[in-house]
Amino acid sequence: MTAVRLLAAAVSAGALAATVAAGAGSAPATPSHAVCGVERWDVKTLADPSARKVNLRPRPTTVWALTHLRTRPALFGPRRPPVETTTYRITARLVESRAEADQDIHLIVAAPEHPATTMIVEFPASACTTGALPCYAEA
Repeated sequence: MTAVRLLAAAVSAGALAATVAAGAGSAPATPSHAVCGVERWDVKTLADPSARKVNLRPRPTTVWALTHLRTRPALFGPRRPPVETTTYRITARLVESRAEADQDIHLIVAAPEHPATTMIVEFPASACTTGALPCYAEA
């Protein structure tokens, strides 16, 4: 696999604490077109009241650094600065991609220098970003 340059936006950082993985061995979810996501969905899609506070200028970092950020795990609640108000740019190795039941696309990426260090980068389906500010929506 070749290294892939990814922009892991604050959209993804909204679920960073919940999606950092030690490995990527689970089976893909069965796709369903019934609903968009629920857990921190407004934060993931930049539809929350604090979305305007997100700095969209990417800050270079590494998979290893992102997996070692201190965050408070939460499935619901407001955006948590500074992790969820920062846009990150990483260089990573693509391990796996999958479409999730909640319409997210998950990319499991690994640190090129530490292949065992992995995390999930999430991208919501464009049909699920209708509540985002117009400059952020992918419609």
